[in-house]
Amino acid sequence: MKLYQVTTIVKEFDDCKDVSLHWFRHDRGERRAYGELIENYDPSDDHAAYGEGAIDELFTEIEATALKEYLDREHAGSGVTTIEEMHLPISNNVAGFGAMDVGGGDDFYMLSTEPTYTLPFEAWGYFDLVDCELADGSGVYHMRCWLVSPDGNWRMQTNEEAAAEAAALLQTDRRGAAGGGVTGHGPPAWLRQPH
Repeated sequence: MKLYQVTTIVKEFDDCKDVSLHWFRHDRGERRAYGELIENYDPSDDHAAYGEGAIDELFTEIEATALKEYLDREHAGSGVTTIEEMHLPISNNVAGFGAMDVGGGDDFYMLSTEPTYTLPFEAWGYFDLVDCELADGSGVYHMRCWLVSPDGNWRMQTNEEAAAEAAALLQTDRRGAAGGGVTGHGPPAWLRQPH
């Protein structure tokens, strides 16, 4: 059995340049021959579902082609979509994109919820904006944390706040390393309690 990955490099997405969207099947299709597609597959292993999920997320050639045609038609000019045959079998310690815990810069784009989407399978895209160049050329996207104010209100860090915190942590590490001491980070902003 041949299975395929589909990736789009989007010229501009969420105020960032050249963002990779890694498309995957969000719905589970027909059960696949995991024993042939996953190295050392053991269905009784507690973590077998991760490898199964990674296999289930891949596309058949017909699905990959249909997805690329949809993207080229409905999102013409947005970026370049490629189809690549997956080397099989995969390692038994691989997890799919759908198993990712997202937030702070990475997330899912739910393509199959678009009004014009009519393909017979659900396709979502995983993207990670961290370290992507900003479209305005002012720098790169930094991982952002949720901040809690003393009155209990929540807000997402701005890119500038995240960049300043990353620079401060880097300086702390450099000072610790220069003095021969052990380097370490304080708790992230979202864990800090106001005094």
